Amino acid sequence: MRATTMMLIAAAGLSGACSHAPEILITGTGAPLKPASTYRVVAAEGATLGLPMEVSDRLTTQLAAIGHSPATQGKADLLLVPSLDRRPAKLGMFVRGNLGEAGETMHWIEAPRTDAKIATSFALRFVDPFTGRELRSTRATAFHRRRDAAKVLPQLIDGAVMELNAPSPSPYSEKMLP
Repeated sequence: MRATTMMLIAAAGLSGACSHAPEILITGTGAPLKPASTYRVVAAEGATLGLPMEVSDRLTTQLAAIGHSPATQGKADLLLVPSLDRRPAKLGMFVRGNLGEAGETMHWIEAPRTDAKIATSFALRFVDPFTGRELRSTRATAFHRRRDAAKVLPQLIDGAVMELNAPSPSPYSEKMLP
């Protein structure tokens, strides 16, 4: 059973009074990962493997904090497919349903926005190496101004990792970070 958890966070820099504070949306699907899993980082087909060093280091540290470690030798329990992208928020993201059929519909992941913010997304997909089935997926997206780009990246990594072990509540429930 797949469930989606959505969190909307107003991550204001000072007392929350800033109207230009980044908005962070965190979603997750799938069941929580089993404790003490080992993982191997791989790239999606057609993509290059290479997160910035500060992102890779923080991701490894955060995953270790919740009990997951990189596979050093032998087989890994999970394959980890991380991705980091930036785009203008005026461009939405969608998936197409019923590919190739005349009445196909678009399912919006993120609808286009009218403000001049940038969307930075950090996603983690954990895949079973034996079946190729996606077990858990999380995505943290921040809508922010250009000068806030360096500040939101650690929040995105922390939010995506925190969502990995979140229980699977009813779809579309909203939570706030403490």
